[in-house]
Amino acid sequence: MNKIILVSEDDPLLRALLNDIIETLGFDTIFAQDGLEALMLVKAQKKDRNSISLIISDVDIPGFDGIELIKEIHKSEIDIPVIAIVAVDKVAQVSKLCKELKFKYITKPFDVKVLIDVINQTLS
Repeated sequence: MNKIILVSEDDPLLRALLNDIIETLGFDTIFAQDGLEALMLVKAQKKDRNSISLIISDVDIPGFDGIELIKEIHKSEIDIPVIAIVAVDKVAQVSKLCKELKFKYITKPFDVKVLIDVINQTLS
């Protein structure tokens, strides 16, 4: 069974790019429009025992954003690594939370090679 990567991203073009990258790496992808939908998918997958191996979430998505998602995952003691995609102007805010909530982040626009390296490091 392939590893599953959950992508929480509202931008259809970025979702398509992330899907292409993830498929190239040989992983399956599921998508959420926002953090709340992502959290519901994580909880549903946990009950079904189909485990999500990694979450990639944009920080700046409408509604229940990426930071809220990461905080809720941490609070719920869900053991799934997270890679946040962060706009340069939010790096200071996110880097403070990064150590406390134990997640990785990359800045956008991102280098595809950097993302691939972070995904591979996280899943190895």
